[in-house]
Amino acid sequence: MLVEGFWPDRYDLCKSHAGTVQVHFKGLALKMKLFTSRDPMEIVRAHAMDVGPPIQPPLWTFRPWRWRSDQDNLETYDDSTRVEAPYNGTVVEDILMMEALGIPCAAYLMVRPWAIEPFGYGDFTWDVERLPEPKAMVGWLAERGRQFHVVDRPVGGR
Repeated sequence: MLVEGFWPDRYDLCKSHAGTVQVHFKGLALKMKLFTSRDPMEIVRAHAMDVGPPIQPPLWTFRPWRWRSDQDNLETYDDSTRVEAPYNGTVVEDILMMEALGIPCAAYLMVRPWAIEPFGYGDFTWDVERLPEPKAMVGWLAERGRQFHVVDRPVGGR
């Protein structure tokens, strides 16, 4: 079913009454197209011809990600080895440990605090004490085949 418009609606697909599909719609007009076929792929093709084919995200998005919400700039790793990298020791330790243990990682997601703003997000001004050499760090991750992402709002949407 393809419904065109922005009015609120609700669909009950045989939940309330077996064998009965109910569409509850609030608005001035309802424009919809119902696709039917015994072949599910025929329905998918017909729908795609009306709305365009689905966009597949890059393959790396389906692989494991490393998420970190605290970016202390360690001077030593957990095994007391001194951090020699010119960027954040926590990030480096996370990636090197995953590599050493053979744990796949396609992306590194950094949640606040990573910026100067009082709560560590919001203005895209890197806290270079916590995250020195951010451009080099992102390059280092890219050289190792990792995407890099930051969240620019507090977790929970406050």
